[in-house]
Amino acid sequence: NVFPIGVQLGELVKGNIIRVKEEIITLSLEPSQIHANLNIGHLSDHLSSTHLLNIVKSLKPGYMLNDLIIISKSDERGFVNVSNKHLLIEAAKNGKLPKSIQEVEVGDVIPGYVKSITDYAVFIGFLGGFTARAMRHTIADHYVASPVGLFYPHQSVICRVISVDTENSRCEVSLKLSDTPVTALPYILQGDFIRTYFNELIPQDGQTSLSTIEKKVNIGEVVKCKVNKQISERGVSGFKGNVLLEDNMDVKIKGFIHEYQANCRDEGVNENDLLYGIVLDLDMKGKQADLAVRPELVDKFKIQSNKPINNKYKELKKVSKKGIAVDAIIELVKDDYIIVSLPEQWNTIAFAAAKSYNNRTQPFMRYSFGQKVKVQIVHVPQHKNDNNVNDSNVIDRVLVALQQAADQEKFMISGTKSIEDFSPGQKIKGTITAVEKYGVFIKINNSSVSGLCHISKLSEDFVKDVSALYKTGQHVTAVVLNIDFTTQKVAFGIKNSCFKEYGIDLLDESDQDMDDDMEVEDDAEKSNLQMEIDSDDQESQVSDINESDNEMMEVNNNSQEVEITPLPIS
Repeated sequence: NVFPIGVQLGELVKGNIIRVKEEIITLSLEPSQIHANLNIGHLSDHLSSTHLLNIVKSLKPGYMLNDLIIISKSDERGFVNVSNKHLLIEAAKNGKLPKSIQEVEVGDVIPGYVKSITDYAVFIGFLGGFTARAMRHTIADHYVASPVGLFYPHQSVICRVISVDTENSRCEVSLKLSDTPVTALPYILQGDFIRTYFNELIPQDGQTSLSTIEKKVNIGEVVKCKVNKQISERGVSGFKGNVLLEDNMDVKIKGFIHEYQANCRDEGVNENDLLYGIVLDLDMKGKQADLAVRPELVDKFKIQSNKPINNKYKELKKVSKKGIAVDAIIELVKDDYIIVSLPEQWNTIAFAAAKSYNNRTQPFMRYSFGQKVKVQIVHVPQHKNDNNVNDSNVIDRVLVALQQAADQEKFMISGTKSIEDFSPGQKIKGTITAVEKYGVFIKINNSSVSGLCHISKLSEDFVKDVSALYKTGQHVTAVVLNIDFTTQKVAFGIKNSCFKEYGIDLLDESDQDMDDDMEVEDDAEKSNLQMEIDSDDQESQVSDINESDNEMMEVNNNSQEVEITPLPIS
């Protein structure tokens, strides 16, 4: 056994992968040959299970990870834990990642990661055993009943120190967006959050380049579509199709047109239509695409496409260097990112982060198709003819940062309900955000309200194991049993007798009306071709990562079949 003598907390190292198993990657650090553990949740600042799955799939024994940081160790027990999080690594490079309470002062803005979450607080880890606490009233700029469901284990966060008690070794921090702007960290560049997301999808040694696959049909390319079959369900329209390639006529690309895109056409979208569309996004295998058919976008793109692509990139780089905000129109909202068009920049298709370090809430409640926003261009890829194989960007994507208003920065979701909007005996729809031995925590849909359903209120039968009945992310119908407005605690009931106590029929037809009033449509279900189909409630379920080997961006039954042929851009 080799003990970790010689490695220090905060030290930057690289490691050779020995094995990838369940939640832990085992590495041999170079050059010491010390064995270290890398938790799957520390692979990235992004915790969506689909994203982590993509990364894990590319990791094999023998591959070298070059950017790691020692976050904890024990000389006595002989273990070392490392992290691959960009936020922590950059902080360590600049000496801004503390390992003791003596290294922080009130007012400091520092990065960390979530170690654990309770119903009343979030506990933040730094280097070694140094931990700080963010109480419920300091985690957001608006009232929240519980941090459960808002923050997740291993989540990268930015903290502001608000209290330091060295005598009792207690540190209190704020996670409010108003207290923790990214601009307070000079070593983190604007756009780093979205840039690292795509950079992490670059394949490891010996694998086919994803950008090479995707260039069969490029993002932003005009294609001709033949609609073979149109199906509408819950207001969703889509299509499947083939792309005719010069080198392989049999390669197929499935596509999807959202209803809101189709409705922008005066004639709509019908079976056997031949229409033009622009490729908004492609899955990582380059075989499934999201298309835009909004006439204003397609027509202008066709007219303006005579400008050489290389010249467009040069102009975009000039705008990027100026650091000015430009107009953008949201074309598609996905779980982890937003796709926009830039009307004043030849309708260039660009990508923006849908979340941030401290805000992992669903973007579908904050952004919508056609919404006009201001963005700043933060990255323009090298043109493919430049033969720049060392370009840090993957798949030639233009990246932008959303310029949000001050009130949006506080992630107060307009139209959401607060605790004052509910009362005992009210039937609600919600999502389970945590499963504990003593019950489950439920967040009411389209609200900021969360509460506990005690194990005794889960079933008419004796419940031995709560986790055998309920899972995180599961949608449930419950009744509000009690609200303590002083402590801001809410109690729910799920078993039938709880509903009968208030004379409520569990299978009441009024559920549909309640859904319309209280439940926000889950656009992640609408986007059948999303590369990221997981929800925020799945972010903490990294243990299931090896079991979720599903095909990304799979089209469901809400689809229209088409054939797609790339058009030459003159």
